[in-house]
Amino acid sequence: MELNQVSYFINLAETLNFTAAARLSGVSQPSLTRAIRRLEDELGGPLIYRDGKNSRLTGLGHDVEAEFRRMVVAMKSVRNHSEHWAMGGHRVLDVAVAPTVGPKEFTAFFESALAEMPSIEIKLHSLQSNEDTSEVLSGKYHACIMPRETRPERKLDVHPLFRERFVLGCSANHPLAANEIVRGEDLLEFPFVDRLKCEFRDRILDHFARRDLLMRPRFR
Repeated sequence: MELNQVSYFINLAETLNFTAAARLSGVSQPSLTRAIRRLEDELGGPLIYRDGKNSRLTGLGHDVEAEFRRMVVAMKSVRNHSEHWAMGGHRVLDVAVAPTVGPKEFTAFFESALAEMPSIEIKLHSLQSNEDTSEVLSGKYHACIMPRETRPERKLDVHPLFRERFVLGCSANHPLAANEIVRGEDLLEFPFVDRLKCEFRDRILDHFARRDLLMRPRFR
């Protein structure tokens, strides 16, 4: 696999047109077509359904496009850091923060880091719901601040920053409002809303499963 094949395929995925993709890539259409065919042979399957104006990516094509875009981000990151070092050691650290993590949990650390290392610039990003620590391994971010523990990964350094407890919020006249402690069994009597994008969803469901409590969501 060659780097030019990566850019060729991303242009093809955006245009779904070999002629237009070749124009964007600065090569002839036959050259781009041959490069895509070599890529398909190497990856073991078609990346695009060739159907004239109705051409579209295959399932493999969609997956490959996502991975190639990550590669492009990683290559840009390498170039940026090289330029920063060439200009005197100035470096930008890309840190992604989950939206549910409040700034008070990390601002003091950033203030001390900026004071101790004047050449460092910190750029904050919002961690998307489909992103995790794999974005650090891919080179997209240098670090992630997350609201939950991650799977052990020998290539990552993981440091705890804060601890939180789960609480139940309900109206003052709710039947559970008078309880100082709410058990899982107590929740079985009420409709359960399963928030599919909740950052704590796996931990909550695991909490119930370990206590042999079967939650039956009415809404997802």
